Amino acid sequence: MELMVHETSTAVALPAGYTLRRPAPADIDQIYALQSATAIAESGERYFTHDDVAGAWAAPDFEPTRDAWLVKAPDSALAAYGDLTHAGHIQHFGFGAVHPLHVGRGLGTYLLRVEEARAREQVALAPRASAVTLAFWISTFNRSAQELVARAGFAPVRRFWRMRLRLGEAALEPPAWPAGIALRSFVPGRDEQPVYAALRAAFADHWSAAIPPFEEWLARYVQREGFDASLWLLATAGEAIAGVALCRPYVEMGWVDDLGVLPSRRRQGLGTALLRAACAEFGRRGERTVGLGVDAANPTGATRLYERAGMQAYQMWDVYQKVLRAGD
Repeated sequence: MELMVHETSTAVALPAGYTLRRPAPADIDQIYALQSATAIAESGERYFTHDDVAGAWAAPDFEPTRDAWLVKAPDSALAAYGDLTHAGHIQHFGFGAVHPLHVGRGLGTYLLRVEEARAREQVALAPRASAVTLAFWISTFNRSAQELVARAGFAPVRRFWRMRLRLGEAALEPPAWPAGIALRSFVPGRDEQPVYAALRAAFADHWSAAIPPFEEWLARYVQREGFDASLWLLATAGEAIAGVALCRPYVEMGWVDDLGVLPSRRRQGLGTALLRAACAEFGRRGERTVGLGVDAANPTGATRLYERAGMQAYQMWDVYQKVLRAGD
Protein backbone atom coordinates (compact mmCIF):
# COMPACT_ATOMS: atom_id res chain seq x y z
CA MET A 1 0.00 0.00 0.00
CA GLU A 2 1.29 3.47 -0.89
CA LEU A 3 0.56 6.25 1.58
CA MET A 4 0.76 9.87 0.53
CA VAL A 5 1.33 13.06 2.47
CA HIS A 6 0.25 16.48 1.23
CA GLU A 7 2.44 19.39 2.30
CA THR A 8 1.38 22.75 0.87
CA SER A 9 0.73 21.99 -2.80
CA THR A 10 3.17 19.10 -3.13
CA ALA A 11 2.18 15.43 -2.81
CA VAL A 12 4.96 12.98 -1.98
CA ALA A 13 4.45 9.23 -2.27
CA LEU A 14 6.57 6.35 -1.11
CA PRO A 15 8.34 4.47 -3.91
CA ALA A 16 6.53 1.43 -5.23
CA GLY A 17 6.83 -1.55 -2.91
CA TYR A 18 7.68 0.47 0.20
CA THR A 19 5.14 0.61 3.01
CA LEU A 20 4.64 2.84 6.02
CA ARG A 21 3.50 1.82 9.49
CA ARG A 22 3.69 3.07 13.04
CA PRO A 23 6.42 1.53 15.19
CA ALA A 24 5.98 -0.20 18.54
CA PRO A 25 8.39 -0.79 21.45
CA ALA A 26 9.19 -4.21 19.96
CA ASP A 27 10.80 -2.37 17.02
CA ILE A 28 13.42 -0.55 19.11
CA ASP A 29 16.14 -3.12 18.38
CA GLN A 30 15.58 -2.74 14.63
CA ILE A 31 15.49 1.05 14.90
CA TYR A 32 18.78 1.07 16.79
CA ALA A 33 20.37 -1.21 14.20
CA LEU A 34 19.19 1.11 11.42
CA GLN A 35 20.54 4.21 13.16
CA SER A 36 23.88 2.48 13.73
CA ALA A 37 24.17 1.44 10.08
CA THR A 38 23.34 4.97 8.96
CA ALA A 39 25.88 6.59 11.28
CA ILE A 40 28.67 4.18 10.39
CA ALA A 41 28.05 4.77 6.69
CA GLU A 42 28.26 8.55 7.28
CA SER A 43 31.24 8.84 9.59
CA GLY A 44 32.55 5.41 10.52
CA GLU A 45 31.18 5.74 14.07
CA ARG A 46 27.85 5.24 15.81
CA TYR A 47 26.06 8.33 17.12
CA PHE A 48 23.68 6.73 19.62
CA THR A 49 23.47 3.84 22.05
CA HIS A 50 20.58 1.43 22.43
CA ASP A 51 19.77 3.17 25.72
CA ASP A 52 19.49 6.51 23.88
CA VAL A 53 16.77 5.11 21.63
CA ALA A 54 14.93 3.37 24.46
CA GLY A 55 15.25 6.46 26.67
CA ALA A 56 13.76 8.73 24.02
CA TRP A 57 10.82 6.38 23.68
CA ALA A 58 10.31 6.46 27.46
CA ALA A 59 9.72 10.23 27.47
CA PRO A 60 6.22 10.96 28.82
CA ASP A 61 5.13 13.09 25.86
CA PHE A 62 6.47 10.81 23.11
CA GLU A 63 3.61 9.15 21.25
CA PRO A 64 4.91 6.61 18.68
CA THR A 65 1.40 6.16 17.34
CA ARG A 66 1.48 9.81 16.24
CA ASP A 67 5.12 10.92 16.32
CA ALA A 68 7.09 8.08 14.71
CA TRP A 69 7.18 6.36 11.33
CA LEU A 70 8.70 3.12 9.99
CA VAL A 71 9.26 2.52 6.29
CA LYS A 72 9.60 -1.11 5.20
CA ALA A 73 11.32 -2.15 1.99
CA PRO A 74 9.76 -4.57 -0.50
CA ASP A 75 11.63 -7.43 1.21
CA SER A 76 10.19 -6.31 4.60
CA ALA A 77 13.57 -5.04 5.86
CA LEU A 78 13.55 -1.74 7.76
CA ALA A 79 14.49 0.90 5.20
CA ALA A 80 13.91 4.17 7.09
CA TYR A 81 12.76 5.57 10.40
CA GLY A 82 11.69 9.03 11.53
CA ASP A 83 10.33 10.59 14.68
CA LEU A 84 9.33 13.95 16.04
CA THR A 85 9.80 15.24 19.58
CA HIS A 86 8.22 18.34 21.06
CA ALA A 87 9.11 21.01 23.59
CA GLY A 88 5.56 21.93 24.43
CA HIS A 89 3.83 22.99 21.22
CA ILE A 90 6.53 25.56 20.44
CA GLN A 91 9.71 23.74 19.46
CA HIS A 92 9.69 20.56 17.42
CA PHE A 93 12.72 18.42 16.60
CA GLY A 94 12.65 16.01 13.68
CA PHE A 95 14.84 12.98 13.14
CA GLY A 96 15.24 10.75 10.12
CA ALA A 97 17.49 7.85 9.16
CA VAL A 98 17.57 6.01 5.85
CA HIS A 99 19.45 2.73 5.57
CA PRO A 100 22.46 3.02 3.24
CA LEU A 101 20.97 0.38 0.92
CA HIS A 102 17.90 2.58 0.35
CA VAL A 103 19.42 6.06 0.02
CA GLY A 104 18.45 8.08 -3.05
CA ARG A 105 14.91 6.75 -3.41
CA GLY A 106 13.01 9.63 -1.86
CA LEU A 107 12.54 8.13 1.60
CA GLY A 108 14.26 11.06 3.34
CA THR A 109 12.02 13.51 1.51
CA TYR A 110 8.97 11.50 2.53
CA LEU A 111 9.93 11.48 6.22
CA LEU A 112 10.70 15.20 6.14
CA ARG A 113 7.23 15.95 4.78
CA VAL A 114 5.30 13.76 7.23
CA GLU A 115 7.25 15.18 10.16
CA GLU A 116 6.65 18.76 9.06
CA ALA A 117 2.96 18.04 8.54
CA ARG A 118 2.75 16.61 12.08
CA ALA A 119 4.58 19.63 13.52
CA ARG A 120 2.18 21.98 11.76
CA GLU A 121 -0.72 20.24 13.49
CA GLN A 122 0.70 21.61 16.75
CA VAL A 123 0.83 25.25 15.66
CA ALA A 124 -2.74 26.06 16.67
CA LEU A 125 -2.04 24.65 20.16
CA ALA A 126 0.93 26.94 20.84
CA PRO A 127 0.53 30.19 22.81
CA ARG A 128 -0.56 32.88 20.40
CA ALA A 129 2.47 35.13 20.93
CA SER A 130 5.04 32.32 20.57
CA ALA A 131 7.02 31.48 17.48
CA VAL A 132 6.73 27.82 16.46
CA THR A 133 9.77 26.13 14.93
CA LEU A 134 10.82 22.79 13.51
CA ALA A 135 14.49 21.81 13.56
CA PHE A 136 16.69 18.96 12.39
CA TRP A 137 20.19 18.14 13.63
CA ILE A 138 22.26 17.18 10.59
CA SER A 139 25.80 15.81 10.70
CA THR A 140 28.21 17.77 8.53
CA PHE A 141 29.24 14.40 7.08
CA ASN A 142 25.75 14.11 5.55
CA ARG A 143 25.78 16.64 2.72
CA SER A 144 22.75 15.14 0.99
CA ALA A 145 20.62 15.58 4.13
CA GLN A 146 21.79 19.18 4.50
CA GLU A 147 20.83 19.86 0.89
CA LEU A 148 17.46 18.15 1.39
CA VAL A 149 16.42 20.29 4.35
CA ALA A 150 17.79 23.44 2.70
CA ARG A 151 15.61 22.80 -0.36
CA ALA A 152 12.65 22.42 1.99
CA GLY A 153 13.18 25.91 3.41
CA PHE A 154 15.27 25.15 6.50
CA ALA A 155 18.26 27.34 7.33
CA PRO A 156 21.32 26.57 9.52
CA VAL A 157 21.04 28.44 12.82
CA ARG A 158 23.60 26.76 15.09
CA ARG A 159 26.57 24.41 15.05
CA PHE A 160 27.44 21.88 17.73
CA TRP A 161 30.69 19.99 18.16
CA ARG A 162 31.37 16.58 19.53
CA MET A 163 34.75 16.70 21.26
CA ARG A 164 36.88 13.99 22.78
CA LEU A 165 40.06 13.49 24.75
CA ARG A 166 42.31 10.45 24.43
CA LEU A 167 43.25 9.79 28.04
CA GLY A 168 46.47 8.00 27.17
CA GLU A 169 47.68 10.93 25.09
CA ALA A 170 47.26 13.63 27.75
CA ALA A 171 48.79 14.08 31.16
CA LEU A 172 45.79 15.41 33.05
CA GLU A 173 46.34 17.29 36.24
CA PRO A 174 44.16 16.33 39.22
CA PRO A 175 41.12 18.54 39.89
CA ALA A 176 41.88 21.81 41.69
CA TRP A 177 38.71 22.61 43.60
CA PRO A 178 37.82 26.20 44.52
CA ALA A 179 37.72 26.95 48.24
CA GLY A 180 34.67 25.53 49.95
CA ILE A 181 33.80 23.08 47.15
CA ALA A 182 33.52 19.32 47.70
CA LEU A 183 32.72 16.51 45.26
CA ARG A 184 30.20 13.72 45.74
CA SER A 185 28.03 11.43 43.66
CA PHE A 186 24.31 11.67 42.97
CA VAL A 187 22.02 10.07 45.57
CA PRO A 188 18.84 8.60 44.01
CA GLY A 189 15.66 9.58 45.81
CA ARG A 190 17.24 12.76 47.19
CA ASP A 191 19.04 14.65 44.45
CA GLU A 192 16.63 14.58 41.51
CA GLN A 193 15.01 17.96 42.13
CA PRO A 194 18.20 19.78 43.24
CA VAL A 195 20.16 18.52 40.23
CA TYR A 196 17.34 19.45 37.86
CA ALA A 197 17.18 22.94 39.38
CA ALA A 198 20.96 23.28 39.05
CA LEU A 199 20.80 22.28 35.38
CA ARG A 200 18.05 24.80 34.70
CA ALA A 201 20.15 27.54 36.28
CA ALA A 202 23.42 26.48 34.62
CA PHE A 203 21.88 26.27 31.13
CA ALA A 204 19.46 29.19 31.38
CA ASP A 205 21.51 31.14 28.84
CA HIS A 206 22.01 28.13 26.57
CA TRP A 207 20.60 28.31 23.05
CA SER A 208 17.17 26.76 22.55
CA ALA A 209 16.40 25.81 26.19
CA ALA A 210 18.36 22.58 26.49
CA ILE A 211 16.66 21.12 29.60
CA PRO A 212 13.31 19.31 29.04
CA PRO A 213 10.45 19.36 31.55
CA PHE A 214 11.20 17.56 34.82
CA GLU A 215 9.16 14.39 34.22
CA GLU A 216 10.65 13.93 30.75
CA TRP A 217 14.16 14.60 32.05
CA LEU A 218 13.63 12.12 34.89
CA ALA A 219 12.37 9.39 32.56
CA ARG A 220 15.06 9.92 29.94
CA TYR A 221 18.11 10.22 32.18
CA VAL A 222 17.49 8.93 35.72
CA GLN A 223 14.91 6.19 35.22
CA ARG A 224 16.49 4.73 32.09
CA GLU A 225 17.96 1.26 32.10
CA GLY A 226 21.64 1.21 33.02
CA PHE A 227 21.64 4.50 34.93
CA ASP A 228 24.78 4.69 37.11
CA ALA A 229 24.39 7.25 39.90
CA SER A 230 28.09 7.02 40.76
CA LEU A 231 28.91 8.69 37.40
CA TRP A 232 26.82 11.76 38.19
CA LEU A 233 29.35 14.02 39.89
CA LEU A 234 28.10 16.93 42.00
CA ALA A 235 30.28 19.81 43.15
CA THR A 236 28.73 21.18 46.31
CA ALA A 237 29.17 24.19 48.56
CA GLY A 238 27.70 22.96 51.81
CA GLU A 239 24.31 21.51 50.85
CA ALA A 240 23.99 23.61 47.69
CA ILE A 241 24.98 22.32 44.27
CA ALA A 242 27.52 24.57 42.54
CA GLY A 243 28.12 22.49 39.40
CA VAL A 244 27.56 19.07 37.87
CA ALA A 245 29.20 16.61 35.49
CA LEU A 246 26.55 14.05 34.54
CA CYS A 247 28.28 11.13 32.83
CA ARG A 248 27.65 7.66 31.45
CA PRO A 249 29.37 4.99 29.37
CA TYR A 250 28.87 5.68 25.69
CA VAL A 251 29.88 4.14 22.36
CA GLU A 252 33.36 2.84 23.35
CA MET A 253 34.11 5.87 25.50
CA GLY A 254 33.05 7.74 28.61
CA TRP A 255 30.55 10.49 27.88
CA VAL A 256 29.72 13.71 29.72
CA ASP A 257 26.06 14.39 28.95
CA ASP A 258 25.98 17.67 30.88
CA LEU A 259 28.74 19.73 32.43
CA GLY A 260 27.27 22.85 33.99
CA VAL A 261 28.31 25.45 36.55
CA LEU A 262 25.88 27.83 38.21
CA PRO A 263 26.38 31.45 37.10
CA SER A 264 27.48 32.58 40.58
CA ARG A 265 30.26 29.97 40.58
CA ARG A 266 31.71 30.58 37.13
CA ARG A 267 35.25 31.76 36.40
CA GLN A 268 36.62 30.04 39.49
CA GLY A 269 38.01 26.94 37.77
CA LEU A 270 35.06 24.76 38.74
CA GLY A 271 34.22 23.65 35.19
CA THR A 272 37.81 22.54 34.58
CA ALA A 273 37.88 20.71 37.92
CA LEU A 274 34.65 18.85 37.09
CA LEU A 275 35.96 17.83 33.67
CA ARG A 276 39.20 16.56 35.20
CA ALA A 277 37.24 14.66 37.86
CA ALA A 278 35.09 13.02 35.17
CA CYS A 279 38.17 12.06 33.15
CA ALA A 280 39.86 10.63 36.25
CA GLU A 281 36.79 8.55 37.10
CA PHE A 282 36.51 7.17 33.58
CA GLY A 283 40.25 6.43 33.61
CA ARG A 284 39.83 4.42 36.81
CA ARG A 285 37.13 2.42 35.03
CA GLY A 286 39.39 1.59 32.13
CA GLU A 287 38.01 4.00 29.54
CA ARG A 288 40.58 5.36 27.10
CA THR A 289 38.51 8.22 25.68
CA VAL A 290 36.16 10.84 27.13
CA GLY A 291 33.75 12.79 24.95
CA LEU A 292 31.04 15.42 25.14
CA GLY A 293 28.91 17.71 22.99
CA VAL A 294 29.07 21.49 23.05
CA ASP A 295 27.47 24.46 21.36
CA ALA A 296 30.20 25.97 19.18
CA ALA A 297 28.91 29.45 20.09
CA ASN A 298 28.42 28.71 23.79
CA PRO A 299 28.28 32.06 25.62
CA THR A 300 30.10 30.74 28.71
CA GLY A 301 33.32 29.93 26.84
CA ALA A 302 32.93 26.17 27.25
CA THR A 303 34.67 25.39 23.95
CA ARG A 304 37.81 27.20 25.10
CA LEU A 305 37.72 25.35 28.42
CA TYR A 306 37.56 21.99 26.65
CA GLU A 307 40.28 22.89 24.16
CA ARG A 308 42.58 23.97 27.00
CA ALA A 309 41.97 20.55 28.57
CA GLY A 310 43.21 18.91 25.37
CA MET A 311 39.87 17.97 23.82
CA GLN A 312 39.48 18.10 20.04
CA ALA A 313 36.37 18.29 17.87
CA TYR A 314 35.80 15.12 15.85
CA GLN A 315 32.22 15.58 14.62
CA MET A 316 30.12 18.64 13.85
CA TRP A 317 26.34 18.97 13.66
CA ASP A 318 24.37 21.82 12.18
CA VAL A 319 20.88 22.66 13.41
CA TYR A 320 18.62 23.49 10.47
CA GLN A 321 15.44 25.30 11.46
CA LYS A 322 12.22 26.47 9.84
CA VAL A 323 9.82 28.93 11.45
CA LEU A 324 6.34 27.44 11.10
CA ARG A 325 4.73 30.49 12.66
CA ALA A 326 6.31 33.79 13.57
CA GLY A 327 5.79 35.16 17.07
CA ASP A 328 6.70 37.98 19.39
